[in-house]
Amino acid sequence: MNQLKNIEFVANNSKYVCINQEKIKKLASELVIDCPKHLQKGLSNKLTENEMVVFMLLCESINFCFWPEKKWKIKYKNKIYYGSVAMFLSMQRAIEENSHMFDIENLKKITYDKFCSIFKTLDKPISLLKERYKNFREVSLTLQKKGNKFFDEIYRINSDVELLNYIVKTFPCFNDVSCFKLRKIRFYKRATLLVRDYYTLVPKIRENIKSISNLTACADYVVPKLLRGFGILEYNSSLSKKVDSKILLRHNSRMEIEIRANMIIAVEMLRKELLKNDKVIDSVILDSILWQYGEHIGKSSSHHRTITIFY
Repeated sequence: MNQLKNIEFVANNSKYVCINQEKIKKLASELVIDCPKHLQKGLSNKLTENEMVVFMLLCESINFCFWPEKKWKIKYKNKIYYGSVAMFLSMQRAIEENSHMFDIENLKKITYDKFCSIFKTLDKPISLLKERYKNFREVSLTLQKKGNKFFDEIYRINSDVELLNYIVKTFPCFNDVSCFKLRKIRFYKRATLLVRDYYTLVPKIRENIKSISNLTACADYVVPKLLRGFGILEYNSSLSKKVDSKILLRHNSRMEIEIRANMIIAVEMLRKELLKNDKVIDSVILDSILWQYGEHIGKSSSHHRTITIFY
């Protein structure tokens, strides 16, 4: 796949990041493959397929950059949640309070103030609210314009790659692309997550696309931190100093691109090593396992810091 070929080009031409293959072999021998349950699996029993398609599209459009305000948290059913999990549960709570909240015809009524009220917090407000609302509005307006044609289009798609490309073409806020040595590097992090969501939660789409084996891992900041902690991703001294000192890396800078690209390739290499041990798993599912592991057992003190709407 051309997407992965260009990402490999970054890894092969990196000067700040390298991959330790021996450490990959070590992790492959120790990693327990326990496929995580999707956070919204319970909700899928309460929504129609069309409603779930819209709900997950809206959620993934605003699923980015939770680290600037580490204290952002919500209380949901007497438990405290943080970050992206808190965001998803806030959206779920909105549907529980008003089942028609995210109906396509109702989206135009969701003002900025109404949008902000969805994310009721126990402390500081969720970061980048204006940027999240901008994405939310972009998606809402496209859905309103397309109407039921949107569902006709998405249910005609019959492969994971076709669905991925449809999402980034139809909704520009998902078009996560960088440039490295004159090559376009298509990370498509949130779009990849959305295809995984649809495959897991929408039976009609799962039946149509058959598999998600062509998807890559999702280049964010949690999994690179974990892989660095395991010694799989190695940063040179200048990058290590920036990351460990919590200095911002500019979005689309060479350092940031190298971290994201090498993370994806490292997960691909780990998947292939697991296959040698008769453990068959798709890269995007392996990414989910590593992400959840990284959220609970951070192996290094710092992740890289980039303010962006793409992850």
